[in-house]
Amino acid sequence: SDLLDSSIETPRIHLFDLNGHQITQLNDSLIPPILGGNNHLWTIAEGNVDGNPSNELLPYFPNNPGNEIIATMSSPDFAYHENKLMILRFQMDGHIAKPTPPNTFLYLFDTICTQKISGWIACVNDFDGDASGKEEIFIVDGGTFRIMQMRDYSDDQFRLGHPFDTLYSYTFPNQTIFS
Repeated sequence: SDLLDSSIETPRIHLFDLNGHQITQLNDSLIPPILGGNNHLWTIAEGNVDGNPSNELLPYFPNNPGNEIIATMSSPDFAYHENKLMILRFQMDGHIAKPTPPNTFLYLFDTICTQKISGWIACVNDFDGDASGKEEIFIVDGGTFRIMQMRDYSDDQFRLGHPFDTLYSYTFPNQTIFS
């Protein structure tokens, strides 16, 4: 069989509809799965991390309606050396232009942004209740936890490849957070 455990070789994130039908297909040029690195586990969450509809920078960064999918290539059981924090979106209503190369578009299921990071996602929630409407991402790395928030699309740091702001960080000495 061609089916493999998702943590062996190249792990992928696939989407399924409410009836269990697969939306993403391995060799699909329109809706391929999100590919990981080699031999790792995932942590997956969902939440509205880009916030209110006013957070957009057209044409390349429209606000994603509803919740985004948040993923890392590490888990509480397995730290991956090439780990990234990824914000993903799925939109069936058309293509979004990419800034480079010219005349190219995002896939219907694609990343909004990524950043190298250590740790795994413990939860996503609106911890601060501010007016941005953004939910924060709680990242755990050994005995350290960080509360991170995605920057606004118009923020220069976002466009320079630093899409997240660390709002709070704390390390429990000589301890490891498992859940």
